[in-house]
Amino acid sequence: MTDAKDETPKPWLRACINFRAGNRLPSCGAVGSREMVAALTKAVEDAGIDWRIEAVHCMGQCHAGPTMRILPNGPYVMGVQEADVPDVIDKLTNDDLDGLAAAYPMPGRDTND
Repeated sequence: MTDAKDETPKPWLRACINFRAGNRLPSCGAVGSREMVAALTKAVEDAGIDWRIEAVHCMGQCHAGPTMRILPNGPYVMGVQEADVPDVIDKLTNDDLDGLAAAYPMPGRDTND
């Protein structure tokens, strides 16, 4: 019998959909995250892949959004737009999480390390 606490949780994507009223400060919602998350959620369902998309309000990376993160403990996936959803689905389908993070890196980070 497997002890539940010894099991590694299945990874999922957390995505920010926060929109700051007045557009005075940057926000993921202001740069297309809500549309991207809706398209990604539908594409995951249509592809029949076992990935959960968790929409949240603010992940503290507003300046670089739309912000997503592979959880648990995975890298950020930054700047994905609705047009990028087919590429994201391809990478999720192939379990290419490193490729996903490399294709959409945190700004200012070297992707060659």
